Amino acid sequence: SSMKDRLILEMGDEILTANNAGTLLVRLRQIAGGFYPETGEPICKEIAGIDALLEDVDGYPGKVVIAASFVAEIKGIVDALARVYGEDMVTTYYGATKDRDHEVARFKDHAKFMVVNPATAAFGLNLQFASLMYRYSLPFSYEQNKQLEDRIHRPGMKGSAVYKTIVTVGTVQEKVVKALEKKQGVVDEFDRMTVAEYLSHA
Repeated sequence: SSMKDRLILEMGDEILTANNAGTLLVRLRQIAGGFYPETGEPICKEIAGIDALLEDVDGYPGKVVIAASFVAEIKGIVDALARVYGEDMVTTYYGATKDRDHEVARFKDHAKFMVVNPATAAFGLNLQFASLMYRYSLPFSYEQNKQLEDRIHRPGMKGSAVYKTIVTVGTVQEKVVKALEKKQGVVDEFDRMTVAEYLSHA
């Protein structure tokens, strides 16, 4: 709330462009995810939504992909899963993953979870042996989102692919989901909107 008030005072009458809208959205989404934009430090003890994810996935027999857009979220998800299931059951695929081929092999062989960044994992990755994907935080791009979903829904898959989205109700995360449901990129809905108009609904 304090960030919104400050931005309205500073930039309220400015028309949103793709550039400043993207920056604004990133900051609001980071706060909604439970960590400070500048530092990545958690606002609360756990990142937002992690309890819901752990409760929902409990007892699921198959392999699970979890997509998160921010490094702080990825680290928080990995830490929470490792505490419950053990470090050996969790793999990653994002910028800081040192040996991505090894992590994919571990996931296919014995690990239960792979936590990915959409920008890194949306194209060319074959994970059809997984059957459930949590979209913890979504990319801005509709095309990238569709490509991300196709990582588990691929030729050779047995059974069906299930997708679940973790959303903190009443936050900017809902705007991202609604834009993608309309098959458009998130920044496409800012035409002639001021910062104040956007923030009044964020």
